[in-house]
Amino acid sequence: MNPIPAVTVQAGMLPHLESRPWRSGDSELLTAAAASFSMPTLSRRFLVGTPRFPARYVRSLRDPAGSGLARLAQVATVEGQLVGLAECVWRLDGPELPDLALLVADAWQRRGIGSRLLSELTDRCCDAGLKLVTAESEADNAGARALARRFQRETPHHEGTVTSPPGAGHISYAITFPGCPEHVDPAGSGRRNLMVRRPAEVSP
Repeated sequence: MNPIPAVTVQAGMLPHLESRPWRSGDSELLTAAAASFSMPTLSRRFLVGTPRFPARYVRSLRDPAGSGLARLAQVATVEGQLVGLAECVWRLDGPELPDLALLVADAWQRRGIGSRLLSELTDRCCDAGLKLVTAESEADNAGARALARRFQRETPHHEGTVTSPPGAGHISYAITFPGCPEHVDPAGSGRRNLMVRRPAEVSP
């Protein structure tokens, strides 16, 4: 797979935004920007009330393989400060489907950063040979629902479905990549079609 270059874009009156794959040292950028993410924002991301990044999560960012995880991640920075992160994570030794998650700093929300990160990350998932990824949000997260609708409109080469179990306090999303080539998974395990093993955080 060819390396993915960093792309610099400008949206309206925003400062220059750089969107690029996660690289070594970005865990420090994320922790340095911790104050930019409020408790409600972090709670929506981790689906549990938390005022800070969970310690286990931070450890997994620094050493995904050591945590038994594979990860693809895309970050957004403005003037060297991390303002957004989209990631797809799955366990190396389990049948669980890869999980997609998005986090955007409070001051940078509703500016198109999340949809850009999501679009670029799902393209990378497709290039990596993933066939299906899932995501989950709180049922009352209107921003996540709007982002899912926008994603479905703007990425016709991917297919998305939304399910909400009766009485559940969350919504589950599934994104399939029917037109993507089949590859050996980038974590190096040699498995193909990782997502078909269950009916229904690749090193950065």
